[in-house]
Amino acid sequence: HFVVNVPYDQYLPMIFLGEEMSIGLRGFTYGYDMYANEKSICFHSYAVGPNEAKRNTVAHFWEHSGMYRGVGKKAMNRVLGVVHMNPEVSEESWDHVELDKYGIGAVRTPEKFFRTFGIHVREKKT
Repeated sequence: HFVVNVPYDQYLPMIFLGEEMSIGLRGFTYGYDMYANEKSICFHSYAVGPNEAKRNTVAHFWEHSGMYRGVGKKAMNRVLGVVHMNPEVSEESWDHVELDKYGIGAVRTPEKFFRTFGIHVREKKT
């Protein structure tokens, strides 16, 4: 249900930090509520501890970042623009392709999310 209504934005290459925030905030604007359990019930292990040797045999996406110079910055401008987290940046400076599919919903605004969770995007603080 969620992934159909709030699909992962396919125009965010080379983004590792930021896609969870985008999905969560976009989901909020589509009317989904967020809950946090008191205790973790699900997690994933990065390449640390006993699985480190095995997991580090797989190439990491950033190992090829030299081949895609500038792409990550362009994608980050998009992700921040879509969710209204960079109001100081001109709307024309980021890619607006397929916002009908990968943009924000009409149930609640990103600004409502910021007010609800005490996020101050202009001051860049919580």
